[in-house]
Amino acid sequence: MGRQVAAEWIKARSLRSIWMLIGIAIIGLIVGALTGLINPHDSAREQTLNTLSGSSLTLLVVTVIGVFLAASEYGSKAIVSTYTVTPDRRRVVLAKAIVAAAIAVVVGVLSVPVARLVAAVFFGVGGAGEWDASFGTAFHYGYGTILAFAGFAVIGLAIGVLSRSVAIGVAIVFFGIFIIDGLLGSVSVYSEYSVTSAATALLDPDVHQSRFPRFGPAVALMFLYAGILTWLAVVVERRRDV
Repeated sequence: MGRQVAAEWIKARSLRSIWMLIGIAIIGLIVGALTGLINPHDSAREQTLNTLSGSSLTLLVVTVIGVFLAASEYGSKAIVSTYTVTPDRRRVVLAKAIVAAAIAVVVGVLSVPVARLVAAVFFGVGGAGEWDASFGTAFHYGYGTILAFAGFAVIGLAIGVLSRSVAIGVAIVFFGIFIIDGLLGSVSVYSEYSVTSAATALLDPDVHQSRFPRFGPAVALMFLYAGILTWLAVVVERRRDV
């Protein structure tokens, strides 16, 4: 498995589109932090927590990265060579999922330092407010963001495997997850179980609205959705022709 992961990482880093998406993801972190700083707040604490909250734009981008890592090989027919070298398709899909999650984790790890840096510059140039968060709070927001990004990257990877098309995969991500699931999340019966509600609870652990799950259940839901879709992708892929 280690060699397969290394091979998938080599393929991923050779794609210019992946590096462009990573750049956009980091820009999303900066924009998200700035948005949290400039919006009106009741207190420095609220301002700081909004700045630490993970970026929804970056969440979308890391999901698209997962789609690209899987679907781009089908478009270029490189998947034929991959399955010739490694006939076990389960290993290939799982290796791709590990690479997608690893990229998302790196982006997630940057979320809190980027937020702190943006806040320091903002306050340094005369912006209103002040930083009000302990290390424990920042760490909590940080690992919640990491889990959300990693989970959505794996979900995107599974969608890319199932669709075998970058365009179709991105469309499913955008409309299926970020629009349809978001709308269904407003329905009380489904709200606590939607994948977007789980992501919101992870990106902003202090959110206490009744329609969002608590942090612990949100972690479980994220693992559940990512696991089920990855399992489905493996099952379907093993039954397909190349």
